[in-house]
Amino acid sequence: MAEAGLPILGFEPSCIGTLRDELPDLVPGPRARAVADAAIMVGEFLAAQEGLPEILAGRSAWVHTHCHEKAVGDATATARLLRGLGAHVTPIESSCCGMAGSFGYEAEHESVSMAMGEISLFPTVRRAPESSLVVANGFSCRAQIRDGTGRTAQHVIRLITIQGTGG
Repeated sequence: MAEAGLPILGFEPSCIGTLRDELPDLVPGPRARAVADAAIMVGEFLAAQEGLPEILAGRSAWVHTHCHEKAVGDATATARLLRGLGAHVTPIESSCCGMAGSFGYEAEHESVSMAMGEISLFPTVRRAPESSLVVANGFSCRAQIRDGTGRTAQHVIRLITIQGTGG
C-alpha cells in the first residue's frame, strides 16, 4: 500500500506514532520508511478533505490532543476536522492526560496519574458544559477522562459515526 502511494489510516494515536517514529529504526530500509511516511491518523486524512457535511453544526466540542498526536502527528487535525463538520471547537490546553500508556493502570502509579490529570485536563473537562462534546482520540486518554471526571470522551471518528447516523 505505502509503496503504491496509498495512505495507511489509523485510529489510535500511539499506533500511528509507532509507525511514523519507531518503525524506521526497528526495521531499517526503504519499505519501512515508506510505511512511516504513509501512516496518518484518519482524522488528519479527513481534515484535509473539501466539502465536509456540517453534521455538527451548532455543537460545541472540547478537544484533548493525545501526546503522540502532539509529538509525531498533526496536533491541530482533530480541531480542524470538527470545525469542517460545523462544530465550535475549544482546544483543551493540557499536557499528558496522566495515563501514559500502561503507567496509569499500575496501582503504584494511580495517584501520580490522577494528579497529572488534575493539573489542567480534568478541571477543564469539568468546566465544559454538559451539552458539549468531549473529544479525545487516544484510548488511554478517554479512560482517564472518564475515571477522573465522570464524562465520556469520544474518538472523533466514533462521534462522526454517531452524528452521521442520526444517533
